[in-house]
Order: sequence, then C-alpha cells, then structure tokens
Amino acid sequence: MTDIFFLGCDDGWKLLRQAASPQLADKYYLINTPYNTLDNSLASGDQVVVLYSLPQNMVARHIGQLSLSEALELWQRSVQALLQTQRKHRRQLKLICFEDALQNGLLEADSPKLKTLLAGITPPKTPSLLALISEMAIQQNHELKQLTDLLFASSLATKIHSHNYACNWLEEYEQLKSKQLAAASLERQLGELQQELTKVLNENKVIKRSSSILEAEVKSLRDQSAKQIQITENYEQLQLQLLQVQAELEQYYVLYKQQQQSLKQCEEQSIEAQRQATARQNSQSLLQKQAERELMRAQGEIERLRRQLAGVSLTGHQAIAELKTVKNSTMWKALAPVRKLTSTTKKKQLQLQKDISLIRSCALFDQKWYMQNYPDVEQSGADAIEHYLQYGAKEGRAPGPDFDGNWYLSHYPDIGASGINPLIHYIKFGQLEGRQTSPKLLQLIKGS
Repeated sequence: MTDIFFLGCDDGWKLLRQAASPQLADKYYLINTPYNTLDNSLASGDQVVVLYSLPQNMVARHIGQLSLSEALELWQRSVQALLQTQRKHRRQLKLICFEDALQNGLLEADSPKLKTLLAGITPPKTPSLLALISEMAIQQNHELKQLTDLLFASSLATKIHSHNYACNWLEEYEQLKSKQLAAASLERQLGELQQELTKVLNENKVIKRSSSILEAEVKSLRDQSAKQIQITENYEQLQLQLLQVQAELEQYYVLYKQQQQSLKQCEEQSIEAQRQATARQNSQSLLQKQAERELMRAQGEIERLRRQLAGVSLTGHQAIAELKTVKNSTMWKALAPVRKLTSTTKKKQLQLQKDISLIRSCALFDQKWYMQNYPDVEQSGADAIEHYLQYGAKEGRAPGPDFDGNWYLSHYPDIGASGINPLIHYIKFGQLEGRQTSPKLLQLIKGS
C-alpha cells in the first residue's frame, strides 16, 4: 500500500481533489510540523510518497498572511522536519517535486496510484511576482540555498533548476511588456490614421495636403518604430551589463573571504610567535638568574682564596725550609710506608675539599632546600655539601630544585659510565657542552 501526502501544493491539491476527490482526505495535506499522519503511516510500515511544491511557490503562498522572513522561516522548519523524517525512513519515504512530476512525468518504478492522479492535471503556469521575490530571497541566503539543494538531491525525478526558472519568467515578462507597449503604440497610431482618413474623405479640396500629412505621419511612425527598436536593444545591453556587474561582485566577495581567511591565519601565527617569544624570554631570564648567582658565588670564593693565598705566602718559605730538614732526617725515611698511605687519604680529602669549594660556588646546590627535603641529613649534623658528595649523589638525592642528578645520568649515559658526580660534571664540563640540568628546563627550551 502506498500513501500520498502533499506539502505546500495548494493549486495542485485542489486539482487533485477534483480528479480523485473522495480518495484523498484532508489528512494527507501536510500543514504543520511534526507531521503526525505521515509518522503514523511510516510507523505502520506503508510505502509513502510526499509531493512538495517548488520552494518559491511554497514561500509565496504565505507572504499574504506573513512577512517574507516569517514565510521563509516557516518553509525552512517544514522542510527540515520533512528531511529528518526521510533520513529515518529512506526505504519507505520518497520525495517528489510536484511541478517536476507534472512537467516531466514520473519514473516507471514510481507508484501507479500517483501516476493516475497526476495524469489529467495541467502543469502550473508561469510563477507570480511573489514567487520570483521568494526565489531571489532563497538564492541570496546561503543556508536556505543549501537546504534547497539538499531537498532536490533527496528527491526523485527532480530536473527543474530554480535559477533558470526565474530567468525564463523574467524574459517572458520583458517580452510581454514589450508587446503590450508596441500594441498600445499601434492602437494609438491606428486611431490617428483613422482621423486623418476621415478628414480626407470630408475635404476633397485638401487631398494633396492630406496625402503629404499622411506620408509625414507614416515617416514619423517609422522613426518611432526605429527608436523603439533602439530602446529595446539598449535595454538588452543594460541587462547584460547588469549580469557582468553581478559576476564581478561575486568575484570580489570570494576575494574578500580569502583575504579574511589569510588575515585570520596571520593573526594566529602572530599570537603563536608572541607565545614562543615569551617562553624563550622566560627561559633566558631563568638562565641569566642562575648565571648571576653562580657569578656572585664564584666571586666570593675567589676573594676567600685570595685571602688564604696571602696568608699562606707569608709562611711559604719557612715551611719549605722545615720540610727539607724533615725529609733529611732518619725518622722521615723510616716512616715512608706510613706516609704513602697517609698521602692517599690526604689526596682524597684534598679532592673532597676542592669539590666542596666548587659546589659552594654553584647556584644549583641549595643547602637550605637540601636540609628541608632530607631531614635525616640535618639530624645527623653533617654538612650538606659534604654529605651530597660522599653519599647523597650515590643515593639518588637532588642537590636543589633546578638539578635532577638521576635524570642527568640517565639522559647522558656517557657521564654515568665515568662514575663522576653528576653536579661536578655539569659544573666542569656539562654547562660548557650545552647539557640540560632537568627535564622541566629541557621542555621549556623546546617549547620556545
């Protein structure tokens, strides 16, 4: 069983009621959304055909009671509801343009019932001026134009293009207008000729003069006809120029959209560049602060060493003389093995003191932070730097918030193989080689 519904086909609906009146009830005429009768037919599993009018005809029908914008909105809601229903029931629901079905016929696979109903109906005439206005409003609205294309694409046997339809109407309108003007002119000229002829019949004495006047009138009529042809040609040229101007405006609009898109991309690139510059500046500021702290500590250590050097230089000669005396003694020679063992211990102690002095001048070691994060070191009473050099680095402890020794050794495996303290390696070699102190600083530099 196939049910047939109609959307916006006022004139066609009346004709169909006349052709098959008791077969079609008013329930098959879709007026509002949602379409309860249509949904009921689909729910029962019936095959359904919906005939709809051209969009401009459907909108023009409501302009008398509604404004143009309200009529367009009503049509948009109605068609959106119909397309939504069609997407849910693609196999049951078929959409057919009413005017297209009348002018071009139906496909062989369509409903025989529908073919019978449409067989005796005359195709609709040229649309009204309201339909033309509605068509132009739809074409100028991008969303409505897309909805119209989607409606035609979802329909069967749709061959009518609304743009050509409107252009054909305009051409026919202009031709009719020209014919009316020509007919009025001919009627006026015919009246004038009849008056002149009456004068000629009534006044035989002025036949020659009337003949001359008639010839002049004929010549005038010819001139007027030539002028009318020239006006028509000028009007056609103006129409062509108008179409060219419209095409140029469309091109300018496309260029304007492209320029807007390019400007938007440039703004996004500028914002990204500013963000990268800010991150780079923050990274440089952090590195600069670290360098300043290291420079201040290095300057303090240099001043301390200068004072020590000044004190040592005063007793240097005395110590050298005493050392020579001791080395020449028998006791010194007898204690050579013990002295060798002591020398190794002293070398380790001396190296430890050098490393302590080196770390003390580095801003990456924060003694206060070390004690707070490792309270067992503070409880033991050990020096923070000495504890880190002897035990902390081996236990995986960090010297400060800006240096991660475990990450440093894992990220640079060549350092871990040497067995050197990670912070000592960075101070002596790593910072000159451009190595990073922590993954956080590495991500910050990469992000900039």
